Amino acid sequence: NRTLQKIEQITQARKQTKEQNLLQQHKACWSKEQIKLASLQKKYQNELDGIRPGSPYSYHSIVEFFRELEIYEDLLSEEMKDFKKKTVDPVWDLREDLQFWLGENRERLILGEILGEADRDHAEVMDVVNSVKIQQQQVMGKLEHEQRQLEAELESSPFQLLVAPGPSSEVRVIKTGIPEEALNLECPDVDFRESVLQEFLLLDKKYESYLEYLALKYSGADSSDIGGWTKEDHFHFMCILEQYPPELPNRRMLYIDRMLREIPHKTRAELAGMGVNGLTKSELLHDPLILNSSSKHSFSCYLKVQHEKWWMAHKFYHEQRLSSLRAWSNDREDLLLKAKVTFLEALAAHEEAVNKEITRQRQQQICQELYEKVLAFREQKLEALRLQSAIAARKEEEEREMIQKYEDQKARQRREEAEREAIRLAEIQAQLEEQAKLDRERQVAKESTVRSDYADCLEVKLCSVHFCWKLAFLKGCLIYVVSINKSNINVLNYCYFFLNLFFIHFFKYERAGDRVYSTVYNEKLHFEKEKEEARQRAHEAALEAEREKEQRLDSLREMVQVHVENDPERVFKQTEATLARLASAYDEETELQKPLFTVYGYEDRKVSSDPRLKVEQALRNAGLHSTDYARRILATVKPPQQPRKDQQSTLFK
Repeated sequence: NRTLQKIEQITQARKQTKEQNLLQQHKACWSKEQIKLASLQKKYQNELDGIRPGSPYSYHSIVEFFRELEIYEDLLSEEMKDFKKKTVDPVWDLREDLQFWLGENRERLILGEILGEADRDHAEVMDVVNSVKIQQQQVMGKLEHEQRQLEAELESSPFQLLVAPGPSSEVRVIKTGIPEEALNLECPDVDFRESVLQEFLLLDKKYESYLEYLALKYSGADSSDIGGWTKEDHFHFMCILEQYPPELPNRRMLYIDRMLREIPHKTRAELAGMGVNGLTKSELLHDPLILNSSSKHSFSCYLKVQHEKWWMAHKFYHEQRLSSLRAWSNDREDLLLKAKVTFLEALAAHEEAVNKEITRQRQQQICQELYEKVLAFREQKLEALRLQSAIAARKEEEEREMIQKYEDQKARQRREEAEREAIRLAEIQAQLEEQAKLDRERQVAKESTVRSDYADCLEVKLCSVHFCWKLAFLKGCLIYVVSINKSNINVLNYCYFFLNLFFIHFFKYERAGDRVYSTVYNEKLHFEKEKEEARQRAHEAALEAEREKEQRLDSLREMVQVHVENDPERVFKQTEATLARLASAYDEETELQKPLFTVYGYEDRKVSSDPRLKVEQALRNAGLHSTDYARRILATVKPPQQPRKDQQSTLFK
């Protein structure tokens, strides 16, 4: 027995320790929830004070609302005072009277004196207390009835949506089908427009099928909002779940123990008769959770856990449905926006294509007009070239005719001069023959009359003198003829012939005197030399005249010749004026980019590329720029461009 008692004591101590640990954990959760509720109360009270009359955020409508609330609050306080005076104060008076009566009659009741009077007094007091209890129960029932009416009125009023909106009230009703705004959009491509509008129907079908799937999957969770429990029990259950965060260890055990403690009105028999998810009482009694449970509230715990499962499924269903509705609404808005943008882009692309086609047709028309103008201009230019070539040919023909006339005139003049010279030469020849005949007759006469040496000598001398005179006369005539006709070879030949003739006669008198012979011979040599020089000058003059003639003809040909290269593609190329007009825009841009003034100096790139600057920077970074070593190094570094020799100073040399 002592062992059993000891085991019972240990068991009781263990249960008490476990109970204390559970109470401590509950207390910790209660304290956190109390702090949370206090902070929320403070927060909401501050927000409420911020919109009360007199605050900087108060508005006229809010001020009127709070004035009405204050009036209603005063009315409720008056009613509360009246209610307290009629219901609560009599109860407190009865309590004080009972305490006073118990204080006076306690000894008698304990000692058992005058039992009859005590029992009668006690019975009267109990009757009064029972009547007061009945009255209080009636009052509480009436208050509960009014409370339910007010709650129902508040739940049915629009104010309930502002205070505690439901899960489905956050999403407005979604209109399925193609929206009117999308139907009113314009698109040049009808097939593309129909394909884009069909996306709305496909999107609606997708989300409707998903919502049907959710409704079918969670059909039991969407049957009611309280899962078969009363509103008070369901609200109590939700408050208990919210007090225990999901990350808390042994969370399920704690809130189950809390529900067993705070919802004791659901007895085992009542819970067994309710059933869970269509299970009968016998099936529930054979459930493993109930059979393996040793607690006296195991069956009630099982039902509460099932309610938790229902609540989680109900919550998940509404969250999924709400998120699906939001995604549906957002996708429809995004699709409408994309349709607007797509139709605008299609319209812009269509307009751009139309503008491009119009521009292309206009350019083709302009090109055709320009081509026709170019063809007309080409025909004009070709006609002008033909006219110019005809004019040039005519001018060349005229010049050729003029040259031919000039040459014919010159030839006629030369023939006339030659004829005149021939006539003159014939006259001179006739005179010379006549003179020779006279000389021969005179010589015969003299030979016959003068036989002596003196006479012969004298005759020879006279003949020599006479011949010299004739020779001088002939020389003068020949010089005159040669001076007139230097370029006439025939005249020179005639002169040479007559000179030879006179030389023959001269040789006859060679014996008469060497002086006459030598003189005649020298005259002959001189005449031959002059004849050769005249022939050479005539030849050179003829060559020079021929060259001058060719030069004149070449200059005339160059003057009338067309200096144009054979380039058929030149007609289709751009002219200099067109290129100048096209380049004017680029020239203006380049002129705008040019500096205002011409800078004669060095750019930063050229200065930074100087090796002297680089060496000086390296020495400066090394801290050696002020040493003799740096000065010697810098003196040996040459500039990138050597100075000109005329700029080198010779002052110190």
